[in-house]
Amino acid sequence: MNIPTPTPSTTIFLLRLVLSQTYTFTSPRTPNQHPHLPEAATHHVLYQIGRQHKAGEKYPGPECESLWRGYLAGGHGGLDGQDHGWSVRAVARIPNHDKIRPSTHDGTITPIRVTHELLLKIYYSIHGESVKGERIKGPGELRMMSVRVPIHLPSCHCLSDALSLPTYEKCHRSTDNIDSIISSPPNMKTWCMCGKTFAELGEAAMKRMQAADREDMEERMRQSAGDGNSKDLQSREERSCQDGSV
Repeated sequence: MNIPTPTPSTTIFLLRLVLSQTYTFTSPRTPNQHPHLPEAATHHVLYQIGRQHKAGEKYPGPECESLWRGYLAGGHGGLDGQDHGWSVRAVARIPNHDKIRPSTHDGTITPIRVTHELLLKIYYSIHGESVKGERIKGPGELRMMSVRVPIHLPSCHCLSDALSLPTYEKCHRSTDNIDSIISSPPNMKTWCMCGKTFAELGEAAMKRMQAADREDMEERMRQSAGDGNSKDLQSREERSCQDGSV
C-alpha cells in the first residue's frame, strides 16, 4: 500500500484489509429465481496497522497516535525533501479452509456459489474539516475510505506444484505427501492444505518482498540520478545565459 502525496492537512490513523466471503443458494427446481442469500457476508481481517479509535471518538486530536500526519495537522508529513508519503508492505495469511472456501468458477454448475471481495478501509481525518466538507475549528472529523475489489480466490489444491506431474529430478521438491495430508486430520499450526509448511510459504513470501524492495530502491536511485542530472543541466544553462557564452 502506497500513498505518495497525501494532503498536508491529512492524518492517517488506521489501515485495515478485510476478506469478505458471501455464498448464495439457487434451487435446481427454480433456477430462474434470484439466488437466496441465507446470511450476511462474513468478514475476516487479514491485516491491520494503526490505532483503533474509541467508541464515540469523532475528532481525534494531534495527541492521538497516527500512521502519518501532515504539517498542517501538527505533524511533519508533506514537507519538501523530508517526506515521501506513507507506505506499508506486509504478508498476510488467509484463514483455513474451515472458514474460507474457494471461489466458485463462472462455468461451474452448482446450487451453492461462493464469492469473495477484498475490502480496504482507511480511517483518517482532514484538519479543520468535517465529513461533509464543512469548515470547523480544531482537529478534523474522523472519516473512513472504503475500497471494494472483487477477487477470485482459488483453492490451495490448484497450485502448480500440486497439479503438475512430478519430474525425474532428484532435487525437485514435489508435494508427494499431499494425499496423506488431505486425508489426515488438519494440523493448522504446521501445514497448509497445499502440502507446504507455513515456514516454507512465509520464506517464499519474504523473498518476494525483498525482491520488490530492491526494485523500489533501484527505481528511487534512478529517479534521484535523473533529477540530479536535470539540475546540473539547468545550472549550466543558467551560467551560460549569464556570461553570454555557449
